Amino acid sequence: VRFVLMGDGSQRESLQAEAEGVACLTFAPPVDQADLADTLAAADILLINERPSAADMSLPSKLTCYFRAGRPVIAASPADGGTATEIARSAAGVVVGPGDPAALLAAALDLKTRPEAAHEMGVLGAVYSEHHLS
Repeated sequence: VRFVLMGDGSQRESLQAEAEGVACLTFAPPVDQADLADTLAAADILLINERPSAADMSLPSKLTCYFRAGRPVIAASPADGGTATEIARSAAGVVVGPGDPAALLAAALDLKTRPEAAHEMGVLGAVYSEHHLS
């Protein structure tokens, strides 16, 4: 499993320092808006990673982009939050507990071994986005 963290978020420098020497983790610069859809569609799985306290926050805008990309989503999110609710409604991915890297890795490996299910989740996300998140 290879994780790619893309963008210049506020935690990037500290994450890069903590991840030094971790071979399965790559940091990539942000891409232009014109290239975002193709970049997301090139992934096998897309990740939403939220803090445990994120349950009361609004739905992350990247979830809509992820659904439109037609790829399955793993959400490391509070089970009672908006992200988990949208994942359940759409059937476009799986939710694992936030702050649980073992569960995150297990979900990624599970989807890798079930390519038909992963593909179906991606299709369902795109359809859900078109019908419910316009």
